[in-house]
Amino acid sequence: MKFAPNAEKQRHNAEKQQHSEPPDNDPWYSTYEQGHGPHGSLDESLRYFMRVFEEAPSAYLVTDPRLVITNANAAAQRLFGRAVSRLKGKPMSLLIAESDRETFRRIIARAVLDSDGPVSRPLRLRIASGEAEVPFSASVLRNADNEAGCICWIFHDRHQAGGDDIL
Repeated sequence: MKFAPNAEKQRHNAEKQQHSEPPDNDPWYSTYEQGHGPHGSLDESLRYFMRVFEEAPSAYLVTDPRLVITNANAAAQRLFGRAVSRLKGKPMSLLIAESDRETFRRIIARAVLDSDGPVSRPLRLRIASGEAEVPFSASVLRNADNEAGCICWIFHDRHQAGGDDIL
């Protein structure tokens, strides 16, 4: 899939924000820099990145531009107390606390779809343990025609980890 200039600009900005270079003796980085990717074949790379997605410590949701959930990782399943099969195909608004649904619909969803970069803020969610304010960030992946292809949502839940972040 070819991404629009906005996506390329976001990728370039993210690369510029790296604060330090990995050591020269890092084999993964060296292989990647040589243009071979982390695992050689496309299938191997896809499996690797799907594993990274699944095992990420933060809850990840992917929605289509209509904000219907198309995928979720294990942390999202724990956060929302629902299996991926029960999350897929549902409107994301069902995961938003009643008190924040209108805000989500009018402001957050539009800000994400119209934004060139990530949108971040706290949002009151319906999670497995009840309702809680959870910080999130979201970015739109656009196609070559600059149309929204999907939206990646990351929820930084401190309730599951047992307290504040350690960093």
